Amino acid sequence: MKISDTGPIIVLYETSLLPLLKQLYKKVIIPDQVKKELLKKPDGQQILKEPWIEVKQTIKTDVLKILTDLLDEGEAATISLANETNNPVLLDEKKGRRIAKSLNLKVQGTLGVLVKAKRQGLIPSVKDCILKIISAGYYLDKQLIKGILELSNEEE
Repeated sequence: MKISDTGPIIVLYETSLLPLLKQLYKKVIIPDQVKKELLKKPDGQQILKEPWIEVKQTIKTDVLKILTDLLDEGEAATISLANETNNPVLLDEKKGRRIAKSLNLKVQGTLGVLVKAKRQGLIPSVKDCILKIISAGYYLDKQLIKGILELSNEEE
């Protein structure tokens, strides 16, 4: 089980890789703020129909208040919920990841999902998936790509 921000779900959905989340984690929990963000997306309703995506209410804590001043609403709620439940978190944004790690949360991003999927034999190539993500219009840092491909035992 993972607590997810909007970003990884959208990226994986737009590249037809969303089922990897179900295969790897069985259930993905999103805070209601992420649900609101997803509903603003063209296919948000469709994504939320997935039975393995569960929406949870976030508790208004001091952590959430502080995070909301530092991050967007979805990221703040995702980190706060992960902190409340002591679950790992799916986040792509650098600032959010840094804050989550400072709270001793286990953090994984979209590319980490791909590495895990390859290691479990769910996809043959991380590189092909990265190319799909880039083709869908997402920017990925060249150094990050290089590191992920090394982790996956793939060449650039």
